[in-house]
Amino acid sequence: MKFSTLTVSALCIVAANASNLHIIKLKHKGASNINQTATFEPGSFIREHYALYQTTHQNAGVKAMASTASPSLDTIQLGQDFSAVVGSFDTSFTQYLDKIEAIDYIEPNQVYRVAAVAGKRDRQVQSPVPNWGIARITHRAKDDLSSNVYDDTIQGYAICCVGNYSILMCCCYSDGIHVYVFDTGINVDHPDIKGRVTRDANFIDYEDDNDESGHGTHVAGIIGGTTFGVAKKAQIHSIKILDKQGDGSTVSLLKAISFVSSVAKEGKSIINLSLSGPRSQLIDDALSSVAQNHNIPIFVAAGNTGDDACQYTPSANPSVFAVGASDNTDTVPAFSSFGSCVRLYAPGVGITSSWLGTETHSLDGTSMANPHVAGIAALLLGKNNFSSVEQVYDRLTSIATKNALKMSPAAEMQENHNLLAYTGIEATP
Repeated sequence: MKFSTLTVSALCIVAANASNLHIIKLKHKGASNINQTATFEPGSFIREHYALYQTTHQNAGVKAMASTASPSLDTIQLGQDFSAVVGSFDTSFTQYLDKIEAIDYIEPNQVYRVAAVAGKRDRQVQSPVPNWGIARITHRAKDDLSSNVYDDTIQGYAICCVGNYSILMCCCYSDGIHVYVFDTGINVDHPDIKGRVTRDANFIDYEDDNDESGHGTHVAGIIGGTTFGVAKKAQIHSIKILDKQGDGSTVSLLKAISFVSSVAKEGKSIINLSLSGPRSQLIDDALSSVAQNHNIPIFVAAGNTGDDACQYTPSANPSVFAVGASDNTDTVPAFSSFGSCVRLYAPGVGITSSWLGTETHSLDGTSMANPHVAGIAALLLGKNNFSSVEQVYDRLTSIATKNALKMSPAAEMQENHNLLAYTGIEATP
């Protein structure tokens, strides 16, 4: 396992509400008119320009740098083509940097939130079904949701070693499917998922690795819970990027993307992102790099704003697979975002799954819809080899149940894909 593609110069992540926190994206080495040596280090580049800026402008400019000649910045490296530096910069210094040829663009650190409202398969039948959602995606019609037909052969087990600080570096993998859940953490001791969850990384410096919200555990249970899940033997990896309030930031998400790209098994790994927020080119570029260059499908919640999902990140990104919500009458609820960026819909109202302690809980949201589809993707990857994420995405839409949904009044005014998630596992041989 190679770790050379991941560079994080400071592992302690600044809180999302830190003043003037910005991310500076640098152009990659192959860009025209950019002269970068093999030893080019993004943080040093910014420090050098700060020194020049101080000399020419006679003010501090960068709060984190004002008291030291050797400031500490976060550097995020994703492969060879994505380099970014994180720090607290004032407006005048960011304006100065924006004029430098080697700078691609600059974004403020933004807040992202959970999207919750408060071949032949081996078959097993689960009856009575504990969650109507997992029953619906195994039936073409909604007439009988009392049982769930599932594939119990998809497996994934990881052997991990503990690295420095708060990061657990996953050193080696056995065969199987690995689902990386970017969320509030996961309750690894919940009986429905215990033994198949590892805590791989925590990018919330003011909380420990535990799930203090329940949201991440709920999502993990839908993906791979023994009782509540779709892919009941998938290996689940906790990547904590959201706090107990369900809030995260551009910085935490970028660092998580960088980390997973360096450790995930290409072609047999999936990322689940049940969150939504303002548009971000930084996040779009990073997610696109992981999907296209590392062959890792990314499943995201469409959002709960009840409007066009193309207005938000990550759902607007064409390199990811955005999922809207449906209810048990096959109606798209008013809260679910919609539009051409939503590839299909899945159960997302009154979904029961694992929770804190040994409890279970029911939630509404596209956060609940999305992991149903991540679970289906895990089943597909377990039985097939796909050379690109587009092949995975195309398979999901091709097997989906067509024209079964009644769109919300707002959605009817726009272009939509009337597709309902389906596993492709037939109820009868």
